[in-house]
Amino acid sequence: MGTWERGVGRRDVTESDRGDGVRMRGAVGAIATGGGSGDGDARSAGVTDRPADGPERWGTSPEPVVAVVGVHRTFDAEVAPVRALRGTSLTVWPGEFVAVTGPSGSGKSTLLNIIAGLERADDGSVVVAGQALGELSETRLARLRRRHVGMVFQFFHLLESMTAADNVVLAARLAGLGRRAAVRRAQDLLDVLGLLERAEALPATLSGGQRQRLAIARALAGSPTLLLADEPTGALDSAGAAEVLDLFTRLHARGQTIVMVTHDAAVAAGAQRIVAMRDGQIESPSGLEDLP
Repeated sequence: MGTWERGVGRRDVTESDRGDGVRMRGAVGAIATGGGSGDGDARSAGVTDRPADGPERWGTSPEPVVAVVGVHRTFDAEVAPVRALRGTSLTVWPGEFVAVTGPSGSGKSTLLNIIAGLERADDGSVVVAGQALGELSETRLARLRRRHVGMVFQFFHLLESMTAADNVVLAARLAGLGRRAAVRRAQDLLDVLGLLERAEALPATLSGGQRQRLAIARALAGSPTLLLADEPTGALDSAGAAEVLDLFTRLHARGQTIVMVTHDAAVAAGAQRIVAMRDGQIESPSGLEDLP
């Protein structure tokens, strides 16, 4: 048993930890096991069929993990209101890896935040993991995020005063795992992501690619139904970006459902399906036509 296992593994989560952990609750998640990725042809924009492994793995009529229908979101501004989303619709099926692309201001990050329940839609419906977000209180939204949604951000949002292991264990504890299970989960994730040797390191001592891998491990700590990533390679050099994209590809091959926002066409090309946004609307097919 390593030093970090004896240390953080035996420390109960305090109220102070929980306060710090509020910032990371949206990042709770874990590696889903099972089916493989879709075939290579599905990487082109506009492909909207259910994943090739869908009928075998999920049944003949699987429920989508995400169903966004006719969503509008407007923000107040000094000069004029900003219409971030204008009747946006998007469907994501279990096991899909979807890249949402578009220029700055196209509404892609707003869409991701609404799927995560971090923002409310002004109009339209949003269903995630079978739950209509518009019908949930803030408390129930937080519970849904802890159980079903893991989030990865461009600038990591790690707890800098805590070791790499502490960051993952705390996320696992907030997701509801017991102390020992949280330690085992953290150890497994750090091992899979190539960070086990840096378990006792502070985030500031890690490279950009390692910091983002740690953020992904934290997001996976509670076994989420859905992994959301907002410009996960935006703060990385080309080598770090390649590491993260390779990791997402491996997670997708294990069956993890992923929605990734990116403005980088090369990064988006690694996804199973590409959805293009402009001016708050989906330009390429959204998958909505596949709903029963």
